[in-house]
Amino acid sequence: MRETTIDTGVDARILADTRWTDLPEPTLEQLLRGSHVRGIGARGAIFGLGDAAPRAGILLAGTARAFLAAADGRQLTVRYARRGALLARRSYLLGGHSPIAIHAVSEVELLELDAWSFLRLVEADPNVARVVLAELSRRLEDVYATVADSAFGTVREKVARHLLALSGDGRLGERRIAPITQQELADGVGTMREVAARALRDLRREGIIATSPGSIEILDSARLAASLGAWQVAAAGQRPDTRDDVEAILEATRARR
Repeated sequence: MRETTIDTGVDARILADTRWTDLPEPTLEQLLRGSHVRGIGARGAIFGLGDAAPRAGILLAGTARAFLAAADGRQLTVRYARRGALLARRSYLLGGHSPIAIHAVSEVELLELDAWSFLRLVEADPNVARVVLAELSRRLEDVYATVADSAFGTVREKVARHLLALSGDGRLGERRIAPITQQELADGVGTMREVAARALRDLRREGIIATSPGSIEILDSARLAASLGAWQVAAAGQRPDTRDDVEAILEATRARR
């Protein structure tokens, strides 16, 4: 892990092309005051369950995942986050800690904020509060999709949603690659490795994906999107960071008619 101190008067540009740059310049400087950049390697912990103090940060690069962990080691991913996303280890409104850990999927850079100063800024500045409210709304959409997966989804549908969500940061040229092992995918969808492996085997036989150690390549995103349930299509359609996935979903839907 590496850390770099932020010069608030100069380095606001690190948030370029994110919703945070819509904040007035004085507010943005307050947001950055006391912050620093952390680099975390792939599969490293960003915020862990054992963190005693509140933690908050803005993802600058890479992909992170937030997940619940059971006592027996099983995991359930509730959210994938990319550049501009707010990551936090505290439920500020309730005053307690969320039982969620946040780890890096790929190598990431995080702008870690001074959590207490950030909380005061949220309470005092309506501009910051609006950005945080938008972030909380996105989290809620992700939770809805996860609950719907658990209640209605087949393993194939869950696997398809996770691979489409993950593959945006794994592109090499025109290739779409999800940087995840079969065990991590099973953890993400909340099932056993053998069960996830069967779903991947079927997708591989159909020529939709190719698997290799540590990654899964999507060969036909439209056909993979056709595996999604109706609630998953609706959830993807509400998220601007999945535009390419939505286009694939719509194309697959047209092909069904």
